[in-house]
Formats: sequence, structure tokens, C-alpha cells
Amino acid sequence: MMLGISFVLSKQYSEHLSESVTRGNRLATEEDGIYLGKLKHGYYIDTDRFLRPDDNTFTLVQEMFNMRLNGSTQKDIADWANKQDYKVRRRGGEPLPFKWEKDDVSKLLRDPVYAGVLKYGEHTVVLKTKYDFIPMIEVDDFLKINNITSLESSKVLSIQKKMGTDVRANLLRGIVYCGGCDKPLTSMIIDKRR
Repeated sequence: MMLGISFVLSKQYSEHLSESVTRGNRLATEEDGIYLGKLKHGYYIDTDRFLRPDDNTFTLVQEMFNMRLNGSTQKDIADWANKQDYKVRRRGGEPLPFKWEKDDVSKLLRDPVYAGVLKYGEHTVVLKTKYDFIPMIEVDDFLKINNITSLESSKVLSIQKKMGTDVRANLLRGIVYCGGCDKPLTSMIIDKRR
């Protein structure tokens, strides 16, 4: 009985902590424009958690958007980017080569942050109103590339959503990286029926 009570109390504490952290993150994002996510190609995250243009990669990524505006395919863009000696810096470490795949380009082109709109859950923040953010692409061009009429489109929102309810384990997520492609590995529990 005592063990059961302990489990209930720990679960309640964990849920309350999760709600508090989510509320704090949402307020930081909405009020100050603080970026809480992972690496954004072409930008670095400064000490205030603002996205700032990275001198080494900003123009390369901007050219990828321009190529798409001019009708290049995602595969052509990935091939071009791989020839540019593109490197990323993770958490202050040494720059490492990054190999672009078609899916990476697709995610990049659909991400509204590059047009200056940060989405956190159901909430959106226009970064230019919070600090001197420099967008990589104009909103009209972003809408044209993605063939949508609004940043509220489900096509744009899908990139911000997690994998959904199918993922029931979060073991070592974001900690273990593939030795071949340097992408994070994911673990999950799936039903045997699938």
C-alpha cells in the first residue's frame, strides 16, 4: 500500500513538473521570442537564446531557398549543398561536415522559422516583433515555395509536431547519433501487430 501511494505521489509530481516546464517554455517563447529548439541551419543560438545569422552558413542556406523559388528540385538542392563544404557546429564544438538528404531539404523548406515565425505547440510568435531577427526568406516567398496560403496550414504545422502517440519510449533520444550520417537515433516501443 505504501509503495502504491509513493508511485501515485511521484506520478503527480512528475505531471505537475511537466505542466510547469511547458508553461514556462511557452511564456519564454511568446513574451521574449526565445528559441528552445535544436539547430537551425544558417543560424546559431546566442547566449540569450535568440537565433542569429551564422556567417559561415546563412548565405548557403538562403541560396537553397532561392534555388527552390527558381524551380530546382529538392534532390538538386541537396546535391548542390553537399558540394559546398557545408559544416554545422553542435553546442560549441568543432564544425563537422553535414550531408544533406532530400528529406533534410524538405524539412528546411517547410520550417516557418526561416520566414520569422516561431511555432511552439499551438502558439506562434513573429520573431521580428521580439528582437532584431533576420529572416532568411520573406513570408510571401515561403508561402509560394510551400504552395500554401497561410502559415497556419496543416502542411506547415506538421513539421512542428512530434511523432505522435505511437512513441512510448524516450530512451537516449538526442544523445546517440549514427556514426555514418550523424543523425540522432530514436528508440520506441511499437505494437507487435504492426
